[in-house]
Amino acid sequence: MAVTKPVTCPPAVVARVDRHELQPEIRDALEACEAALGPDRPDCGDAMVRLALEISNQERFEEAELVFQRAEPLTERATSPLDRLRYLTYRAMDLANRGDFATAFDLAARANHERQGLVQTAVATAGKSDAETKRSLEHAM
Repeated sequence: MAVTKPVTCPPAVVARVDRHELQPEIRDALEACEAALGPDRPDCGDAMVRLALEISNQERFEEAELVFQRAEPLTERATSPLDRLRYLTYRAMDLANRGDFATAFDLAARANHERQGLVQTAVATAGKSDAETKRSLEHAM
């Protein structure tokens, strides 16, 4: 059976407060994504990024670093440009967790700038064909 839509971690799961309860559910989402799509599929990067931030929030920085490194190339190839932006934002949060506030701020500003570019492109391409919109969004990134 082919999967036609990216597998992502449900926002309701991510919104939970208890970090220790959340992590296994994100790991389960990642495992489900990898089982359905394969371990190197770009659409699994989003679940990896969420898992990496949760690990960072627990101050397990070496483990978080490994997961972020694994997720980065996947988010660069993801079908949604928002996955890459989430990676940048969560990586900034990870850096802040580690106390590297200057680098965290720079990365968060970069993510915000790229997000603004996507919004401007979306507004500018409203009413165009899907192919034209896709080309414009790819150019904006």
